[in-house]
Formats: sequence, structure tokens, C-alpha cells
Amino acid sequence: GTYNEAVGMINKNLTLIGQDRDETVVIMHTDLYGTPPLEVAKGLVENITFIVDDTDRPADPGEDHAYAVHIDWNQSYQHNLTMRNCKFVGKNYPAVGIGTRPDSTIRFKNCEFISEQYIALFYHNSANVNYQGSGQLVVLDNCKLYSPNNAKCIIVQKCYDVDNSSEIQSLNSLFIAN
Repeated sequence: GTYNEAVGMINKNLTLIGQDRDETVVIMHTDLYGTPPLEVAKGLVENITFIVDDTDRPADPGEDHAYAVHIDWNQSYQHNLTMRNCKFVGKNYPAVGIGTRPDSTIRFKNCEFISEQYIALFYHNSANVNYQGSGQLVVLDNCKLYSPNNAKCIIVQKCYDVDNSSEIQSLNSLFIAN
């Protein structure tokens, strides 16, 4: 079915599995940064489409905007997150926003990222001064990233220079931008 709600999985290591990626949809009609369809830090998410549709609400250029999925939490520290066979759609902003933490891996397998007007994926290393260190890894395994109206699919931002290395790996993934 289609669920009009925001799902928060920040403090718990949970498994969330949909019946079918195209038929299990979590959508929010918002442009508010604090209410994306999914906020998650660790665990497993599978077979679900997440959509943030802010086309009905004009965005305030001075505000941060919602992602379809937001992964930027201290609870990720020394934990892993796997997202399999999921689809992420952002109408005007990045479909997925990620801020990694040390000793953690965020793995996307067979996923599709679509941003109709901006970039498909926004990624940065840990921006929290209390969670600095190595082992910050994002893996895109057999994924498709689309940004049909932008020249870029991914923006990678570096936060802090002190022992705060991160890595993004792409394995057999496809990137399509304008």
C-alpha cells in the first residue's frame, strides 16, 4: 500500500521489509527538513519506495529541505545500515542525504535514486566533532542514480580535516545526469 507518514528508525536497530518495491510506498508531501519519509541510522530496509513530494509547497530558499531518506545520525556510530531493492525519489531536492559516522558502513544494493530537479545523492563525512575517525564507508552496489535536470548525480562534501576520512565505493552502478 501507500503510506503518508514519516518513519523514524534512528534509535533502534530494526528491519523494515516491504512486500514489493513498487507497491510499498512511503510518501511525505513536505519540504520540511525534519519530516522526511524515512530517518534511519542502522539496520535493514528492503523492498520499499520512499518519496518526498514538495511540489505543492514552495520551498523557502533559506531553509534546509527534506530528503526522501535521511541518514545522518550519531546512532550510526559503529553500526551498519543496509538498504536493498529500494527506490528513493526527491521531486526538488536530493533523494537521499547521508552523513556518515566512524566505523560504520551504509550499503545500498539494487537501489534506485531519482531527483527530478536536483542531485540524486548528497553525501558528507561526519560533521559532528564528537564522532570523528576513519571507517566511514558508503557502498553503492548495482544501483542506478538519476538526475535528469542536473549536471551531477552526487555531491560529496568534506567536513573537518582531522582524522575524519570517509570512502564511497561504486560497484557496477549507473549514473545518469543531464
